[in-house]
Amino acid sequence: MRTYMRKAPIIKFVNKPLATKKKRNLVYYIILVLILAILFIAIYPYLFSNSSPRENNLINYLLTPNADVDNVPEILAYQSSNNFSSAYLTNLSVNINNVAKTINIDPKTFPEYADIKGKMYLTIPKLELENLPVVINVNSFDTNSYMKVLENNLAHFQGTSLPDKPGNTFIYGHSTNEIVAMANPKAPINAFTFLYKLDVNDEIYIKYNDIQYKYIVQKTKVVKANDLTPIFSYSDEKKLTLMSCWPNGIGTDRLIVVAKQV
Repeated sequence: MRTYMRKAPIIKFVNKPLATKKKRNLVYYIILVLILAILFIAIYPYLFSNSSPRENNLINYLLTPNADVDNVPEILAYQSSNNFSSAYLTNLSVNINNVAKTINIDPKTFPEYADIKGKMYLTIPKLELENLPVVINVNSFDTNSYMKVLENNLAHFQGTSLPDKPGNTFIYGHSTNEIVAMANPKAPINAFTFLYKLDVNDEIYIKYNDIQYKYIVQKTKVVKANDLTPIFSYSDEKKLTLMSCWPNGIGTDRLIVVAKQV
């Protein structure tokens, strides 16, 4: 007589659809929280910016002879923020415009000689640079304008002074990798690569309206990309400021050469 043993049933464990749905919802919540966090970080500077009542009239102060620009709280505060572009020439346009919104600077409020056109010429004997063309009053608020100029010239920042007038004549140009620049070191697009070689008491000459003006280097310095004080430095003295990106070919900072007319 045979005895039949009934086999034990096979138990299969199946994930419940409800558990899967809960996991999926959790992932969605995490993604949503991350998106909201990123948005909050992005708009934080605009929600909690500290404005000063003095900002509305700050442009008048900046244009005042001997204005102590290095100690203007509004500018210093803005320079320490993170609202700046890191690119060299783009920085010049974007950063100026950002500051303009903050301290109510209107490019049209620059001095009356901001509309003067033409060229002047820059000579730096130590660097064997002679009569580099400088386009006067380049619209430095517009990227397309100054990028086109800098292909074959140096650029004079619109609204800054001119050699025959008191104040700060501000000239800027490209710099690039020094090895690349050596292929044609006297071309305007490469010339400012070698500004770092200038020392105190070196001579610089500007030819403007067929008159030659002599300058003596007072100091060279490296400043942060968001430091706008070399541009907004007005005084009764006749000064010249040259600027290019630093380190050469990288441009995270700015190399500044300040000279005094003699």
